[in-house]
Amino acid sequence: MEAERTEYRTTARADDKGNLQVVSDQQVGPTQKFEFGAPDD
Repeated sequence: MEAERTEYRTTARADDKGNLQVVSDQQVGPTQKFEFGAPDD
């Protein structure tokens, strides 16, 4: 058994607008997307 094992699975991808999205399935429930970049005009 491994002690202090915390698994974080995070993938980063760019959407069709070129914004970087970090999608983490660490959260329980719907996938939360965090966008980095310029806000939508």
